[in-house]
Amino acid sequence: MRPELERHRLNSEEYPTEEQRELLSGVSGEVIEIDGGVGIASEYLSRNGCSVTLQSEERLCFSYRKKEVPDSTVKQWNVSTDQISTDKKLFDYVIIRDTSKTEMAQKIAKIGVVNLSTGETISVIDTDVVDEEKPKAARRTKSDE
Repeated sequence: MRPELERHRLNSEEYPTEEQRELLSGVSGEVIEIDGGVGIASEYLSRNGCSVTLQSEERLCFSYRKKEVPDSTVKQWNVSTDQISTDKKLFDYVIIRDTSKTEMAQKIAKIGVVNLSTGETISVIDTDVVDEEKPKAARRTKSDE
């Protein structure tokens, strides 16, 4: 992604693309976009009610954002992906564009990972943990079958 070319897409009706909008339609809550460039997806999600953090190593991306979307509520992290702690699941959704970030994204997502390059959404909800949190009357047991 070249920030100098991508920056004009921040206020464009054409971006994110229709396919990306559809992919992002189920995303809500606390979100981080990893290596998000100028943050086209971040801005879109923020405008649709999400609390969004944009991570990028390129300071130039944030300079362009300041000019193109001065009133944005997207939080900005100018850090390397290696500096993101994977000890806790901090975000409901993690947006990535690169399959090499999938494993790291799954470690910090509570609900899912959306890959804008592949068009894939990966659920990270551990159904065993969710099932154990249900009241006993709501849990299925082998004797129920």
